[in-house]
Amino acid sequence: MQEIDKIYLHFIWSIQIKVIFLHPQTKGNALLAQLVEQLTLNQWVQGSNP
Repeated sequence: MQEIDKIYLHFIWSIQIKVIFLHPQTKGNALLAQLVEQLTLNQWVQGSNP
């Protein structure tokens, strides 16, 4: 593995660790929260219907 690849992987790994600590939700909880937000706050936004 080249040195630049090691640096890149270390950078990505450190970002993932920070995201885990900042957002300790499970994926299912996050999807549920997005659905609730869409249904309660964003009902006026309509998608395109060709």
